[in-house]
Amino acid sequence: MNDTEMHNLMRDLNNDLLNDELESLADEMDFDIESVIAKTKKRLRRTRKMMKSKKLLPLAAACLAAVIGLSTVYARDISNFFRSFSNKTVVGGIAVYGDSFHLGEPLALGGANTLNEVVFTGDTLRLVFSENLEPENVEGMSITDDAGVNYFFGGGRLNMFFFASEGYVYPLRPVSGFVLTFMGAEYDVRLTASPPALDFKIIPAISSAAAVDDLVSVGLMKTPSGVQIMASFNDEKFNLASIGAPSRSQAESYMYINEDGSCSSGFVSEPEPLVGYGENAAYEFKWAEPDQNTIPPTVFVSDAPDGEKLTLNIPGIVASYKTYADIAKLAASFELPELNGRYELEHVFDFGVQRAVAKSIERVSESTVELTFDLNTGDNKAITIYDLGLTSFTEKSWETHVTGDTATIIVELKDTDSETIELFYSTVYFIIYGDWDFIIE
Repeated sequence: MNDTEMHNLMRDLNNDLLNDELESLADEMDFDIESVIAKTKKRLRRTRKMMKSKKLLPLAAACLAAVIGLSTVYARDISNFFRSFSNKTVVGGIAVYGDSFHLGEPLALGGANTLNEVVFTGDTLRLVFSENLEPENVEGMSITDDAGVNYFFGGGRLNMFFFASEGYVYPLRPVSGFVLTFMGAEYDVRLTASPPALDFKIIPAISSAAAVDDLVSVGLMKTPSGVQIMASFNDEKFNLASIGAPSRSQAESYMYINEDGSCSSGFVSEPEPLVGYGENAAYEFKWAEPDQNTIPPTVFVSDAPDGEKLTLNIPGIVASYKTYADIAKLAASFELPELNGRYELEHVFDFGVQRAVAKSIERVSESTVELTFDLNTGDNKAITIYDLGLTSFTEKSWETHVTGDTATIIVELKDTDSETIELFYSTVYFIIYGDWDFIIE
């Protein structure tokens, strides 16, 4: 690695944890590390003068890799990995863009209920209560944050609920507190700023699919009984939905508009277990019990003996793609055919990482329309569409069935005399086959 290559790596990096990072990387390696660290720091001092920024953390990893003889390509991969996490905070075990806040301690509410969890990021405002709520209590909930922004109930069930900003403005602007109106009373909720992702000792994968590296970096942290998986996306419209490849190549989702205008929805998805491979045995990594109610679960445990060296493989992850920034270009209006009529279509929906093409619309009954889609028509076969996330607030209900590279959407019309159907995408789900391998010791 020459000085020019190092200079390219140094742009926009983070120096705050330089020594810790060098020592953390060194802990995993078997050689005269004191000498290597000295050489690495000397190289950093020589090149530090070229920098206007003092953000050197990923450079430390890259220089250390270069000094011990790893390739420049792998050194750059390490640098890019830490750079990916440098503008993130961690809340609920998830690395998210920008600032985020969470509830430091449970807050007692009226009756027997307690506010157990709050997650406030640019993508979501989520509340978790100790007890399940009755419908009348849910309907009366509202939030006004410290910046004066109002939020209302946007979905959820039992004891977990999500809130949408007034006017559906996205991304959200998380702040450190809000007033919650709950069961006729007001509660002042104070939140704690979430720590930067680089405060954590995140271990990069030893190998991954190059086709997904520009989109996401996946790392892990060792816990007393297992591991915690973290994913950092380089596009803020993406979020982690689940860890592991889905257990089948089919997905089903539905949404029903209730008479009061609220939505009921569901999604069928469960990933395959993760597997760690030892010298003579394989061990299944399962969700840790305390993490069962988080979204998504990120902590996994196994019954592998303490100290056994394992290679943990994560074949893929599921990512959600929030389309609020692209909602205009991803909306579509199709003419409705007469009863038993069918129109051929060729309407492309481009999500950047992958594409879907609407192929036909058919009127199968007076009140039911069926649309078909070809999926994954883009070039990157390591990223596939798992669920289309198609919605329409002018229709009564719709079901989505995805099988491989095809999808069928069945829509129940609210107005059977309508001449068109208006559709748009809210959240699309992708399977990202990164095939990440990690060494756990």
